[in-house]
Amino acid sequence: MRSPKIAKVLNLVLKLLILVVSYGYIYFRLVRSGSLETAWQGFVERSAGTEFWLLLSLMLVLMLLNWSLEALKWRYVLRRIERIGFVTALKAVLAGVTVSS
Repeated sequence: MRSPKIAKVLNLVLKLLILVVSYGYIYFRLVRSGSLETAWQGFVERSAGTEFWLLLSLMLVLMLLNWSLEALKWRYVLRRIERIGFVTALKAVLAGVTVSS
């Protein structure tokens, strides 16, 4: 059986590995393929209008609403097993979103 200290270290190593792999993937997809400059120019062109910022704001609000509803759902599902707070449930949902991508 693993000790809690080893489990924490393994958890940290796993998080760092996911971070490095994610950044490595983005680097090789954008920088190495030469499409970083093209992607940046497209972003600058699209972000000039107010429609872009309205859609971006709407998207962010809907994402937060979705994650909050998901956290409430998990809180409701787990209520008979363990009482958890909304913040804890939200952290779990965000961790799941991070790992699943």
